[in-house]
Amino acid sequence: MGNPFNADANALVQFRAPNGVYDLHIAAGALSNTLQITCADNLQALAELASFLGTHPTAPTVRTDSTPLQPGDRYFNSGDDLEYLYKSTGWEPNNLDGALIAAPGGAGLVGTLGRTQADKNLEFTTVRDFSNGKPLGLPVPDCLLSEFYDTLADAQAQYANITITSLGQTVDWASTESALKSCGITGRTLYQGAGTFRMLDGLTYYGSHRWQGDGFYADVNQSAPFDLKFVGTNIVAVGTGAKIRYAYGVTDERTSGGRLINKEPAFGATDAYLSLASYYNEDATSTVSATAKPFSALVYMPRGSCGGRMADIRLVLNFNGLQGYKDKVLTLADDWDVALYVDNGRYNEFHNIQAYGYWRLNGFLTRAGALAWETSVDGIYAGAEENKWLNCVAQGWKSFSIRGVGMYRCMAVTSTYIEIPYAENHPFDIVKDPRITRGEFSTRNITVTSMSKVGSNLRFMTAIDQTAFVAVGQEILPIYVGNGVAGTVAENCRMHAMWHTSDRRISDPAITGAMAPAACLEVSGARVRGARFQACKLQTVDDIGPHLHQAIDVIFNPNARIEGSTPSANATGGGDQMHNNSRGWGCELSWPLP
Repeated sequence: MGNPFNADANALVQFRAPNGVYDLHIAAGALSNTLQITCADNLQALAELASFLGTHPTAPTVRTDSTPLQPGDRYFNSGDDLEYLYKSTGWEPNNLDGALIAAPGGAGLVGTLGRTQADKNLEFTTVRDFSNGKPLGLPVPDCLLSEFYDTLADAQAQYANITITSLGQTVDWASTESALKSCGITGRTLYQGAGTFRMLDGLTYYGSHRWQGDGFYADVNQSAPFDLKFVGTNIVAVGTGAKIRYAYGVTDERTSGGRLINKEPAFGATDAYLSLASYYNEDATSTVSATAKPFSALVYMPRGSCGGRMADIRLVLNFNGLQGYKDKVLTLADDWDVALYVDNGRYNEFHNIQAYGYWRLNGFLTRAGALAWETSVDGIYAGAEENKWLNCVAQGWKSFSIRGVGMYRCMAVTSTYIEIPYAENHPFDIVKDPRITRGEFSTRNITVTSMSKVGSNLRFMTAIDQTAFVAVGQEILPIYVGNGVAGTVAENCRMHAMWHTSDRRISDPAITGAMAPAACLEVSGARVRGARFQACKLQTVDDIGPHLHQAIDVIFNPNARIEGSTPSANATGGGDQMHNNSRGWGCELSWPLP
């Protein structure tokens, strides 16, 4: 640019320059000053000003001066708090990244060639994508839906793919449940992310996709469970969990050896028996079966869930956060039954999953097989084969359980009836299915016309003579379906039973809510066979290490360790480990003397 200056006789200096901010230095004799000035094209500025149409509740149809709209015009919509940009196709929200996201090669600008950024973003799904902008990880009650939505209908509209029943549910639950439901359909990996996610309701994980956490602070003491911190990914069960889950057909098998008299009880009533867990009430009558006992589960994998991979997540039971555990309070934590319930799911993998806390039933529960009437309703496959548990930790009354339909011994058979021992929690519901079956593998289904208690036995009246097919001593079961747990592997896992932080056994009456003796591991039920435990450690101050009952071909490899720790000085010592109908070799067994 040539000399831009022009001065008149009155020393009025005029100059021209492109739009911008300039330092103008003027010197004359002893005078020397620098002025900062701004140059602007007034006509251009007026044109730009004309393109901004101000704030309106609805889209303008002409400019402020009544001239036609031009591409590039903008206005702010006071109804939805968005700025809009006028294009050849009409008004659109002014997304400054719109061109980047929409362009076919737009993702190349951030390292991925030939992709739109929108498509790239869809590959990575997080729970926060489903929070509708609401913060996650807040304490109760700050995390309740009622803190963010005025009406139940408002919340339901935001989480339309799941069932919201109350504003008393948490944003953490609604966001996670909605994300799990969506990824169960799309198959995309769900990233839970770091944080403490509080649940007043259980979650449903359908498998078929990866559910990835952000890890957690590992406990320093590899034996004692509760040297913990809430960092990484922690899903916390708070309050009293809704009891809506069932394990049909699974009892303590007390009449076939599943419940034994404790020969060395320390406390009397609370530890009189060493028993499998029962998922039935004690309410059978002479002619009616017991009812299944509902229980709560923080994470539920329904029958048919397949191909899931859950990794790097801790499931923990709230006890004033963790303070109740650290203070060694002689009570139990919030009231939930199961941390993770795999109800006939198969080909799933669980990597570095921790179930910590005083779960009233199980840390991890797998049910293998279902009663026939269950599958006749929905036709969904029953079986729990090929599940893999790697580097996991379980705590709970029966901390790691693999259970199937219970088996009962035939006590008598005639041309008109079959008898088995009677129990108040027996599961033979001949209203839902008027059949029983003989045998675990070579089965024979038998139609029953009626059922009643006769003496100490339960008598099934049969439609035809079964004496040629059933013998005393053979197994009698509710009619069921399922292929067992073959291929199930637990590798480098730790199982702790309850292990109260007071170092008292859970059957000690000094603990408010004391329970019957706890176990590190339970394996029992029809076709429960072929489970492998490799380099696992079972350690607890509670009574039972492994309780292996109706279980076939259960193997502990040479690196497995099963040991009991001595309770604290102010608690009664002792313990028992149990092996029934199973085989294990090459593993180290260590248990303190009573």
